[in-house]
Amino acid sequence: LLQERGREFSDRTFYSFSEVYEKLDDEGCFLKNHVPVALKKMQSFGIPNPIIEVDCAADFAAKEFLDQLTFLLEWSSENLSAPPPGQKRMAFINLRDFPVSMIECPEKVIQLVKGIAMMPHSIRPAGILQEEPIGEYFADEVAAWNQEVRDTMDANGWPSLFQQDGETLDGLLLTHVHKQWGLADAVVLDVLAAGADGVWCSICEEGAAMGHASSCVTLANLARLGNKDVLTRYKTQNLATTAREVTLVTSNKKVPERQIVYGPRAIEAVFGFSGIAGGAADESFDKDGNGVIDEVDHFSLAKFLGVEEPPIRVNSLSSPDLVVRRLKQCFGDCPEFTEDIAKEMLAKMIQELESNLEFEHSSPTGISMLWKGVTGSFHPKMMYYDEDMVRLTHKNKMFLKQAEECFRQNLEEGEDAIDYRQFYDAYLQPYFGCFTCPRTRFVLDYIEMDNDGKLSWNEWRFWCLWALRTYPDEISNLDDLHSTIFRYAILPLSLLDTAQEFRKSIIGYGASRQSIIGYGTSRQSTIVGHGTKRHRKKLSEIIQR
Repeated sequence: LLQERGREFSDRTFYSFSEVYEKLDDEGCFLKNHVPVALKKMQSFGIPNPIIEVDCAADFAAKEFLDQLTFLLEWSSENLSAPPPGQKRMAFINLRDFPVSMIECPEKVIQLVKGIAMMPHSIRPAGILQEEPIGEYFADEVAAWNQEVRDTMDANGWPSLFQQDGETLDGLLLTHVHKQWGLADAVVLDVLAAGADGVWCSICEEGAAMGHASSCVTLANLARLGNKDVLTRYKTQNLATTAREVTLVTSNKKVPERQIVYGPRAIEAVFGFSGIAGGAADESFDKDGNGVIDEVDHFSLAKFLGVEEPPIRVNSLSSPDLVVRRLKQCFGDCPEFTEDIAKEMLAKMIQELESNLEFEHSSPTGISMLWKGVTGSFHPKMMYYDEDMVRLTHKNKMFLKQAEECFRQNLEEGEDAIDYRQFYDAYLQPYFGCFTCPRTRFVLDYIEMDNDGKLSWNEWRFWCLWALRTYPDEISNLDDLHSTIFRYAILPLSLLDTAQEFRKSIIGYGASRQSIIGYGTSRQSTIVGHGTKRHRKKLSEIIQR
């Protein structure tokens, strides 16, 4: 496919894996002069750089492996596409069962590494890859094994030239660690400290089984520990975006919310106090305990990833100041955004939670809904935020376009808004039994944003964006989009309003606690006590609804 689009594989950025052998002869030895099919495919596609995989614990002597590797490297040098002039072919040998073989046959591993180091420069690979494929071993264990390999390479004329000049790619030792028990990222850091040059991996964690330690997380860790080279060598502001895109392309799913470093919550500010992840930074704290407060102590993942101010996630433990800052992040500085309003918004959020309604209030749409719940209307700036802020996919842009076309089909000629009755007939009738019911009126008032008694596309678009951002996995067509708005936003809010009205009626129309529970003979009088007939009728309607 890439070749059809005009992309050639002959530069040094393309690699392919091959087994060290595919078949054995009748005596259980490597077939002489047999080339694995993967290398032949590399030849046909013009891919220059082989990664030959070796399971050292297999029942072969180190010399047998070395003879086979020599044959395959010579064949690759003669038959695979040549690298660009003046550049070395980037062949590698991957010790695929590295921890197992270092436990079962460490002498064989060292003999194999020594033999590779002493190969002629014309065929010697650019380096050795070692893999921890089961995520089982502690960081200090893998680091110690890695140090033995590095020492063997150095002692046999194959030092890392990259570590000497930062440019020449020869004598490389790279690591790859699978995830299983939460040790992978720590293993990578210890292995790098024990002489490895880098990692071979994806920029994101997607991979076989539970995935693997990614370059995005590794680079962020190195930067926060004071490695200045990664800050100049890489465009770190693109790391998180690229990791998310590769995750989506690979798995057809978005990055999990709690994914470290490049997940949506990784850089969010959550608390207004320090001493906890997601809290305010303590500028006086010496994180590394070296007696000097410097940029290492003040490292900001957000700035490392190109975000000047961390986005704020509003929650029930947020301070009023954080709520105000989030409002300003979403809609700019406005005098109406005060801590007094923020306190009411936090109280409203707790009220929702007590009513078993859990809404998201951090996105522009989410915090706008909370604002309206307190003030009774949307701030003008809340109507026109750019849909790009919700990072719409191509599919969701299509849904948004369909929603607009559907809305405009219901407009009278020459009009840019529809009245409540038209909107009810077009959208609300399946959910609410009558147009004149108070609950229907509440819903219409809540959807409408500028209090003009009509609904424009910009007002309806607000709710469409909220649904596409909050429940993307539940929307596969236009009907799903509309039903998601009503099922997850409008209906719960209307139920909350009804419940609040019910509580007010109980408290407001009874003369005392005794009148609420003691003196009535009918359902209405038992609840209302000595309230008037009008009050009893109103409460009866609420109960029936």
